[in-house]
Amino acid sequence: MNTQNNKDEILPGPQKITVSLDNYCRPITNAVIDEKREVDDFSLIWSFGEFEEALEGDGLTWFKKREHGLLKSKSLDCQITLVRNTHSSQAGSPHVLIDNARANICLCGGGKYVHARIRADKASEFTMLLKAEHSLTLETDGEISLLASGQQSYKEEFFFHIPTLAKVLAKLLSLDKRTETHPHGLLLISGATKSSKSLICRAIVAHYLNCLVKSSKDRDFPHIVTYEDPRERWKIGLVKHRGGSLDKDANAEHEVWKAFSPITAPYFGLNFTCREKDKDVLDLRQARIDAMRQTPTCFLIGEIREEQDWHNAIELAGTGHLVVATTHAGSISETFSRLFRAEGVKTAADRGYIAQRMKGIIHLQPSPVTLDPVELPEIDYDENFLSPEQKKNAVFPRLWINSSQSVSSLVAVGLSSIVPNNEDVISRQGVIERYKNEITRQDQAASDLDPLHKLIGSQDQTPGILDKWIRSAKRSVALDDILHT
Repeated sequence: MNTQNNKDEILPGPQKITVSLDNYCRPITNAVIDEKREVDDFSLIWSFGEFEEALEGDGLTWFKKREHGLLKSKSLDCQITLVRNTHSSQAGSPHVLIDNARANICLCGGGKYVHARIRADKASEFTMLLKAEHSLTLETDGEISLLASGQQSYKEEFFFHIPTLAKVLAKLLSLDKRTETHPHGLLLISGATKSSKSLICRAIVAHYLNCLVKSSKDRDFPHIVTYEDPRERWKIGLVKHRGGSLDKDANAEHEVWKAFSPITAPYFGLNFTCREKDKDVLDLRQARIDAMRQTPTCFLIGEIREEQDWHNAIELAGTGHLVVATTHAGSISETFSRLFRAEGVKTAADRGYIAQRMKGIIHLQPSPVTLDPVELPEIDYDENFLSPEQKKNAVFPRLWINSSQSVSSLVAVGLSSIVPNNEDVISRQGVIERYKNEITRQDQAASDLDPLHKLIGSQDQTPGILDKWIRSAKRSVALDDILHT
């Protein structure tokens, strides 16, 4: 199979830099909220201008050479010394907080921010500084959701309750709980144009991050690193579970949204390094090399389009990282075919090399939904804020999951082994059945569901409403083929 002869050279720049923390210090570490925690691996974030002011000595000289500095190289592996000049006991001699720690420094946020991931062996004085001068109150009242900045809500547009659908998919992929070792491998979300790939991708990542944030008291903040071309503006929200009111305006008040950036992420217990091709990083290869020093909990690729990007995604997934990406494909088999073709897969051993680095593949089949009061008279459309013949979007996922059985079958038989078996190859019908069970389990306790989604899961009021819609929809769209593939 094809391999790329990429030499992971250190990008040009000084081997050592000194940074003053006199004026700017935004630490991203659990030490700012946990008095017992000692700093070891942590992040610092500056605006681009703040970082320039904080640099001293040779680092500043290099930085100001725009043709050779950080604007050109985009990132730098080096040793970093953190100092305080204002707290020095000797005039003209800075007080060293951390000396010669390993660091990866990179641009992010479209060139607006500089992120430093630092690994320090001895940081007791820096820990004391954090506890004395920095505190952080986390936003914890609700479940984290991630949306594109222009999207108003999950509820307005989609037939399925997207967070619940993402929860079902995450559970099938074992991304719904904390484990001693972080999940790893490449998770691909594929589908046609406008099949909600990015939406489902963000929802699954948000659910996984929620699970980690709730159990991260003895860990560092979960670190999400993204590579996008172009970079999509995200917003982060806390969907709060309060009361059981079906009032539409009251429900809207329970969603608090903020722009999601490297500056706002720590308030939600997260570390966020968003990188855009050309502005923050040269290409996916460089982003992969940098990620090896950034300790990402999840590395998200906006979309895989180019042949060489498949190689970098697989390589990073094979180093113990969770990589999540979207791509265009017509089926799970076609998704594998694109990956195999890009990597030059020809033998069973080649297939095994790829399959063992996979976490799973979700293929999304979109289908419009029309709520017809003649077919579904159980719904009180006026009371539940729905219009007759209101159209909503629905996506039907099919899932391939990495397991010993699915991998061995793919290696031995090839793509013809991808046949639904309700265990590691889940049909769209199988996913929807699990979705209905989850909605029913949540029932009235899930007060963030809008009225339609509550009706879908309510056994007392309208049993089988989703099944009735599917039966009626089969007469207008080809759902038989969709659900059983």
